[in-house]
Amino acid sequence: MQDHVLRIRKAARPAIRGAAYKGIHSPCGCMREGSGKAMPAYKTLDKATGRVKSWYCSFVYRDYNGQKRRKVKRGFTTRGDALEWERAFLERFAGTPDTVLGAVCENYLHDLAFRLKPTTMVTKRVILVTYVVPLLGDVPVNAITAGMIRKWQQNIMSGGLSATYQHTINGQLSALLNYAVRFYHLPQNPMRQAGSIGKARVNRVKYWTPEQFAVFLLSRLKPIHCCLFSLLFWTGCRVGEALALTANDVDLAGGVLHIRKTYTRIGRRSIVQTPKTKASNRDVALPSFLVAILKDWIERAGVQGEQRLFEGLSSVQTVTAIFRRHATKAGLPYIHVHDLRHSHASLLASLGVSPVVIKERLGHQNIATTIDIYSHLFPAKQNEVVEQLEKL
Repeated sequence: MQDHVLRIRKAARPAIRGAAYKGIHSPCGCMREGSGKAMPAYKTLDKATGRVKSWYCSFVYRDYNGQKRRKVKRGFTTRGDALEWERAFLERFAGTPDTVLGAVCENYLHDLAFRLKPTTMVTKRVILVTYVVPLLGDVPVNAITAGMIRKWQQNIMSGGLSATYQHTINGQLSALLNYAVRFYHLPQNPMRQAGSIGKARVNRVKYWTPEQFAVFLLSRLKPIHCCLFSLLFWTGCRVGEALALTANDVDLAGGVLHIRKTYTRIGRRSIVQTPKTKASNRDVALPSFLVAILKDWIERAGVQGEQRLFEGLSSVQTVTAIFRRHATKAGLPYIHVHDLRHSHASLLASLGVSPVVIKERLGHQNIATTIDIYSHLFPAKQNEVVEQLEKL
């Protein structure tokens, strides 16, 4: 923790020298209660020799809820290190609008770590550390203008990233600045004036037809891969949802798949957690041929109870690599493994299935998401409406 806080905004720290340490004011104006004096650093003496053994800081601050807190940190080799740690700590936790964005970001991520799923935290941290902090991290939040954000957006747009990812990055910066508005007394979020970039969704989803998927299955897939990809194509479940399935989640007699969790891997740690949204907890009816495929694999692998069906597949990245390799071998148009989910929705739309049913089968939170993604798959319906009106 000591090294971590000392690294905050290293390039922007003012120099602090020698004897000037005593009685120095912290940037946040933290004072000893009732005395009007700034907090000093303190010595820890060696009882045997009387020499200075180490230094520590002890100070009172107000957190972002306005509550008074005392903080003591020991073990510094110099007085300067102790006071610098105090300054960095106050900058990070005291919640003043002149705090640099990098320090706000650290506190933001620390706060959300107790509220969000590990996978969501990984995504947030990667985006903020890669695309936000290097360019805006040393700027006080109250000095960030709409013009600065527009220049930052130009940098993002020129980076060759997809339109949807640009939109995601932009949204993460906006969320960070909203946090600064709430807890660091920033008057308003300058992102509102700067506007957005990218696209929330792609214009057209990519998908395979059942005939193309049949060609893919003939690319000499292993049984475990054949079962997994068949499950993805014929149910539209997410890859993480499929990898989390256990034998108990498959009702072979009733022909129903119970989706209650999702699987991911962070580093070397496997994580099974709740699905993406509340609506993602769902039961999916299975066609008889898919039941037969699942039954064959369960018997072949000897999977029982709470054992994962696809225990041999350790991550989404592994599944993606296998899918890409066999799609190339089959000579098929390139799509992402997640597009098997779109393929299932496209198939249902071509069969005339209601968007409401598609929403429930895919586990979307609301019908607007389904219509927004797949509305272009229902062009013939307008003609049907006209035909019905002509008959009146």
